[in-house]
Amino acid sequence: MVRIASPFLLGMAVGRYGTFPQAILAWSIPLFALLFGVLAIRRTAYAHRWLAGTAMTLLLFQMGAWRMEVMDRPRPTPPTTRNVWLAEVQGAHRRTPRSIQLRTTTIAYQKGGELPPDRTGLLLTLKADTSFDTPRAGDVLVFRAALRTVDRVPDPGGFDRASWLRSMGITHEAFVAAEGVGTVGHRWKWSELFDHLRRAIGRRTEALHLAPPEQALLEALLIGARDDLERDQKDAFVRSGTMHVLAVSGMHVGILYLMLAALLRPIGRSWHARGFRGAFLLVAVWTYAGLTGASPSVLRATVICSIFIIAEATGSRADPINSLFGAAFLLVNYEPLMLGQLSFQLSFLAVLGIVLFYRSLVRSWSPDVWLLRQGWRVISVSIAAQLTTLPLTLFVFKAFPTWFLPANVVVVGLVPLALYSGLGAAVVHGIPVIGPIMTQVASLLLHALNWTTALFASLPAAYPAVRIDAVQAVTLFVGVMLLAMRIVWRKGWAGWAMGVWAILFLGLWRFQIVRSADHRQFTLADARGATVPLLQVGGLLVRVADRDTVPPKAGSEDHALRYAKAMGVSRIAPVPSIASSAVLENGLMYFADGRWFAPGIDVLFADRAGDIPEGLSDPPDVIVIGPPGDIQVPVVEALVRRGARLVLSPALDGLQRWRIREWCGKIGVPVHDVARNGAFIFVPDDR
Repeated sequence: MVRIASPFLLGMAVGRYGTFPQAILAWSIPLFALLFGVLAIRRTAYAHRWLAGTAMTLLLFQMGAWRMEVMDRPRPTPPTTRNVWLAEVQGAHRRTPRSIQLRTTTIAYQKGGELPPDRTGLLLTLKADTSFDTPRAGDVLVFRAALRTVDRVPDPGGFDRASWLRSMGITHEAFVAAEGVGTVGHRWKWSELFDHLRRAIGRRTEALHLAPPEQALLEALLIGARDDLERDQKDAFVRSGTMHVLAVSGMHVGILYLMLAALLRPIGRSWHARGFRGAFLLVAVWTYAGLTGASPSVLRATVICSIFIIAEATGSRADPINSLFGAAFLLVNYEPLMLGQLSFQLSFLAVLGIVLFYRSLVRSWSPDVWLLRQGWRVISVSIAAQLTTLPLTLFVFKAFPTWFLPANVVVVGLVPLALYSGLGAAVVHGIPVIGPIMTQVASLLLHALNWTTALFASLPAAYPAVRIDAVQAVTLFVGVMLLAMRIVWRKGWAGWAMGVWAILFLGLWRFQIVRSADHRQFTLADARGATVPLLQVGGLLVRVADRDTVPPKAGSEDHALRYAKAMGVSRIAPVPSIASSAVLENGLMYFADGRWFAPGIDVLFADRAGDIPEGLSDPPDVIVIGPPGDIQVPVVEALVRRGARLVLSPALDGLQRWRIREWCGKIGVPVHDVARNGAFIFVPDDR
């Protein structure tokens, strides 16, 4: 299965993250299919036996690329004017006390007297209070709204919302009042079979009357509902390297499988017993998948677990790597968007690491003490999973959880106990004496879980910044695979190949350091309507310490720290305000009366500099228009015509920004509205 799935998945990855001309695929797929058919049918000399396999590999690679190209084929752009829309709800995205966000797919929109078909991923935000019932997955909604593309430029080091939504197929968003939405139909989904059970579990857990943090954690562990988790809770799990326990995935499915398999083991090993046990376990794991909303991580684990159950029931032996690649092959064909989702990627890589390295790690040390042996098994699982997920986590999160090993030893040991006790308390909470005791035990275990993650997250150097780019991430993953070749498959050549790899990786790291030392960039970010200007020259980042410009609740320090982590900045220096005068780094950066200078960068803040001076010999590279938003039209137009970039500060109100955008549209002047378009990033061209 690996030989079939791996080239297909690689082709899908190329189609997802790169470009593959469809004209070439249209000709090459039939050609290689014919070539493979001929080589497979006719008798081939032993020395040429590799030809058929090569043809099949190339054919599967191109079929994977074609599958993704068809999925990502550009569709007609939906109208952005205000229209009546029909959309099917795919699932709830997030709920707050004032709004509900839904993942939907548009079905049609009103055009004249017709409803032309339309398939657009849409994030629909309903303005509603907590009394409004959240629409179910499969509901068909009708509403009037203007669609807006999701294309905001993310802050450097900040959350890339547009890319995250695109990984789920969402390209547009709309905002509607809840009273303006009607339900006109429903499309049934198989996970609805478990809606009643899911609600019953929710009612049972609420009846336990646990403290809010423990209540939210129990619901996250049982059914994957993480909306009620506090921000500090999520951050603690991330910084301690134990976030995977909150994603209902392989570990949870594995716990369920092992528990039920142990209970059913006494029925014997006969053919009938194996058949009954297999059928019961299949129903149980797929019920759990539906109960948790059939997320990609759960589906992946459920498919793999099902392969093992069927193999055991039929007396066969399932190969773990074949099962993993077979599950991935089935899932990405069922939903190609999974391939671009971080949860699927991390889940797949973690299981791959456990399959490749776990046994070798366990065999490397076998202490006589039972407790030490079990602890080493847990540590081995964590190390194995971290080895294969490390390149991706460093590339995406730009940081590494230093204390992940001891944290996982404790947390992974507590999670099954918390799950079993929480589930038991939900079942027996109404029974006198037993119910209160089980509830108290569950509360203590959940509290211990929260306390443990918070402790490891607060330790020194718990989450240090580690910056690698895409090329380094791929190179690091190649090193992990060479390690697997040497340790698992005993390939002698992998030893010297790892030496060559180490030299290459260190060279790339050195190249990145040198390149970062010469990098110059001006960024204007939005912090809840406040202006956050950041200026980088090499390893120094300048931020504004003016609390009138950046209110405390917004915190320019947060933006600066995230920027520094993402861009490899070693020092952060504040200037008192945008209008202050200062000279930093031996004259490389100069600040005077709302004008910022650095090599190749000249920024004029019109809100603090007063009137824009006329007759500038050298126009600024960037003109930032801030409150009050009154601009000298002839002067600004002349400067923009001469190459200056016009940027609207997020501190302007919506009407001011609209007026300037309208004026720019009439005279054909480009403008970047930070509040509307996201961060403005300027890098000089003379590098």
